Amino acid sequence: RAWIRLASGNLQGALDDTDTAVQLAQTADSPYDLYWALGVRGRILLAAGRTQEADAQASELLAMLLERGAPLTAPDWSGDLAVVLQALGRASDLQELTRVWTPTPWRQAAAAIAVGNFEYAADRYGQIGSLPDEAFARLGAARQLLAAGQTPQANVQLQRALGFYRQVKASAYLREGEALVAAERLVDNPQQVGRPADELTSWLAHLTGWQAHRLLQVLASVEQVVTLLD
Repeated sequence: RAWIRLASGNLQGALDDTDTAVQLAQTADSPYDLYWALGVRGRILLAAGRTQEADAQASELLAMLLERGAPLTAPDWSGDLAVVLQALGRASDLQELTRVWTPTPWRQAAAAIAVGNFEYAADRYGQIGSLPDEAFARLGAARQLLAAGQTPQANVQLQRALGFYRQVKASAYLREGEALVAAERLVDNPQQVGRPADELTSWLAHLTGWQAHRLLQVLASVEQVVTLLD
């Protein structure tokens, strides 16, 4: 349920769910459940803009995994941890973990996420059949391609992600995706100061702190757009 609440933008509800999951796992002395709960909790903290806490949560989980040989679990913890490490510039920490874990398709995708290879990760998740993870990775790929000025390729990735998010009504990710749609228009027409600019600032106002930060990183490469947002 924490994942569903995260996707819908109910970050406090998602944190409450993971707090409960952590407590239950600790009470039951169930380390496999604890790995997953800590991974998801770190990802939710990141989405809420609480980066220092997300960083500390990732460090706690990494220490456990390195000590215990990164055991296989279901659900898998690697994707959520990779999202946090990539966002915080800590990809090398996951690479250290790859030396002690058993490779799986899930972990190959997570390793790609950690180093920012979102297109590869999306394809791997698609092969596995994990549609939520695939959509998230395609959203990341769209951000990267847009920042590089490759708007046609960005739009392909973005529309594939939005197609899934619309189906499941994942409102938080839909808001981020729609903000990227508005950003695409400004990147293509940076001199335009009409409706797309208004749309973009409106979407930014409704994003979580970390989502808005990621979008502004994309837009930072377009000086005219940054001026519009000042």
